[in-house]
Amino acid sequence: MSTLSTWAGEFTVSSNISYGTAAGQSLLLDVAVPKDGSKTPRPAVILVHGGGWVEGDKNAVRWLLEGIAREGYVSFAVNYRLMKDAQNRWPAQLDDVQRAVRWIRAHSAEYGVDPKKIGAYGHSAGGHLVALLATMDTRDNTDQELAAHSSRVQCVVDMSGPAELRRGFPKTLGGRDNGWVQFLIENLMGGTIEQRPEAYREASPISHVDSNSAPFLIFHGRNDTVVPVQQSEWLHEAIQKSGGVSTLIVFDGEGHEFQQQANQDRFVNEFRSFLQKHLRQ
Repeated sequence: MSTLSTWAGEFTVSSNISYGTAAGQSLLLDVAVPKDGSKTPRPAVILVHGGGWVEGDKNAVRWLLEGIAREGYVSFAVNYRLMKDAQNRWPAQLDDVQRAVRWIRAHSAEYGVDPKKIGAYGHSAGGHLVALLATMDTRDNTDQELAAHSSRVQCVVDMSGPAELRRGFPKTLGGRDNGWVQFLIENLMGGTIEQRPEAYREASPISHVDSNSAPFLIFHGRNDTVVPVQQSEWLHEAIQKSGGVSTLIVFDGEGHEFQQQANQDRFVNEFRSFLQKHLRQ
């Protein structure tokens, strides 16, 4: 992906800040704050990495953390609990990213954030999680310190994210073995859809789409051999049918990530315009 060299501006980064604990694990985030002396609260963007819910961390979105801060937003890259064997199954990941948004709102004065203007970006599993930040309210609101703060965001950029887990994923996609994706999902959910139908419904962003859903900007590669492009097409259609706002951009000749420079440049420009429209106007 592009280094976003067209985004210019100074910023400071603070790393490995704890936004809570879960199952004995410290939940960490990095924050990049623009450095221009402004006293006016800024919009913020939370960045959620991919990795099939089993791997990866916030360093995967460091390029965006810095690029978005150069644009004048406070940006946050978050870790969340990863599934391992039978540990950290659903909904651990949802609870963590929802907690991160509420924590940012609770600490908005400290980081100069406007708590009413928070957007989110995620790729792959991260796209799945941020889609839920746009479509549902806090699942677990038992922490009294954060109970007054919403986990809903004001807009979402979803790149190649699963949206409908109940339809299953093909065993082959684009001529390649794709059965491992369905295996990951069943392990995440702790069973098949027949065994855990309500969990699959809860974990599918499409099932929560309504007229209150935040605006979406959705990117997907036509030749994605991990998450079928139909996942984004279904989500886009559901949002539009509900009366919500959604823009879907499908890049021909691209897979799960985007390699062509022209597409990377368009991604940056569309991302920038989307944030400007929904967080600054």
